[in-house]
Amino acid sequence: MSGQPRRHSRSVHFAQNDTHILEGTPSPTLSSSTLSSPELSSPLGLPHLNLPNSPIPYVYQAWSPASPSTSQLHPSPPRPNAKVMSLDLDSHLQIPPTNQLPCFTFDLTRDPQGMGIKPALTKAVLDQPAVQPPVAKMPITIVSEAYQWVVEVRPGLPANADERPREYVTVKDVLYGIYNDLQGRLNEVDQQKMSLSVLEKAGLACQLRRARIKQLEKRDESAGLKRVDLLYKSHRFKGLAVDPRNGNWVLHVEEM
Repeated sequence: MSGQPRRHSRSVHFAQNDTHILEGTPSPTLSSSTLSSPELSSPLGLPHLNLPNSPIPYVYQAWSPASPSTSQLHPSPPRPNAKVMSLDLDSHLQIPPTNQLPCFTFDLTRDPQGMGIKPALTKAVLDQPAVQPPVAKMPITIVSEAYQWVVEVRPGLPANADERPREYVTVKDVLYGIYNDLQGRLNEVDQQKMSLSVLEKAGLACQLRRARIKQLEKRDESAGLKRVDLLYKSHRFKGLAVDPRNGNWVLHVEEM
């Protein structure tokens, strides 16, 4: 837009406890691993990062930075990933048809164990495998207007120490893993690296999010910008769809 300073490419680096937004080298094109969607203005690639396994049912994995090449300027049609295409996603995680209402509403700003999911899902549903045949991990791409990152969801630990850990990802692992990732805070250094327009939109989303939280919930834990605020008003879970280019599942959201 006119009157605003020229924006440069930025990339997001996730540390184990904090999220760091680091400035990157501007690139005229996005890499083939970067998700493109008509709903997004200019999603940016993220630097590669490997983190050790975590006891919580998700670990963060970032994407490689954008780097133009001849094949990217004239890409060939993506080849569907046969392995992923053969997986049957649980109906509770699927995007419902346009003429069908979702079986539940999930506000990604609120705890799914509390008031986040309405009506509440039964334990039998939550314990179902996320896909058939079951898998030991599910990379899920979260895309906002300005940034994108990948959450690798893994089986959660059992509630009781006597229970045997599951070897596959469940519906609960997916829903709770996405929520827990979006609770990651954007610290002061991160905010300084953001463009003014992104910071203003995220700040407004943060104010609206905090205003929705009732006194019964933990208001002190809602303070400060979080990754979920980068989704702005689109924080309702819509479902997952597979990206045939890389085999990752992509989170689809919509306005509440």
